[in-house]
Amino acid sequence: MMVHIEKLETKINTLEKQMSNIQVENEKLHLKVDNLEQFSKRNQLRVFGVPESNNENLKEILQVIFENKMEVNDSQLEYCYRLGPYNKEAKYPRPILATFIDAQQRNLIFNNKKKLKGSKIAITEKLTKTR
Repeated sequence: MMVHIEKLETKINTLEKQMSNIQVENEKLHLKVDNLEQFSKRNQLRVFGVPESNNENLKEILQVIFENKMEVNDSQLEYCYRLGPYNKEAKYPRPILATFIDAQQRNLIFNNKKKLKGSKIAITEKLTKTR
């Protein structure tokens, strides 16, 4: 009976060590996935407060905002779209996800966001949930 208990204790210890190793590996993988996800968002910004209209050309609208309010002439905007479904009863316009050709241009826009102060438009980074 005592030998059987010792074998079970040994097996439990082994399983606890394996579980601990798996938990450490799992944390590393979560961090790696988060880093990869954030890297994929490096060229993106979210723009809030831009009024919605029918048949809007978001790329043109954003370029006008960047040029007139932020003094950035060549925004190198690759594509953009509104986030979420349209709701005519919504209190605020849907945010816009803007993707730039490169991170340098995205950073130029982001660093000039303070020029939007006093307007209803705001710009934030597109971050992962853990950041």
